[in-house]
Amino acid sequence: MRPSFATPRAATPRAATPRAARATRATPRRAATPTRATRDDRARDLFANLYRGGGGKQIYYGVFQRDAPASATKSEEARARSRDEAAKTLTNIDAEERGRRMEVGKAAGAATAALAAAQLALGATRVERLAIAVPLFFALGFVGSAKTGL
Repeated sequence: MRPSFATPRAATPRAATPRAARATRATPRRAATPTRATRDDRARDLFANLYRGGGGKQIYYGVFQRDAPASATKSEEARARSRDEAAKTLTNIDAEERGRRMEVGKAAGAATAALAAAQLALGATRVERLAIAVPLFFALGFVGSAKTGL
């Protein structure tokens, strides 16, 4: 017969403590694991704080922020026209930013091609070839963002 390393249920402190005594315990229990909705709200709050609108900042190369130039400050009427145009075309990125994102996408595409050629020349293993995914995803994401304006 093999020895059992498990502690008998009745001998554990939790099982030995009556339910009523556990309910009046002085130390509070840990909070429950956050639900999916709570985690989603945290992500929304994080991005809302990182990329606030109307603060005189502008997104640059997709992820960076910089102070908006004085020429970018528009009157309320011009801002309303820009919002209406964006709603019609379903875009929220101006032409300049779309061009910058296309540049980054093309550079990431070139890096992907260079990495693929190096891997073929050096005889990379299957696991090593997974490294091509990172620049490929950046290339696809930035080019897609430049084309759709989102």
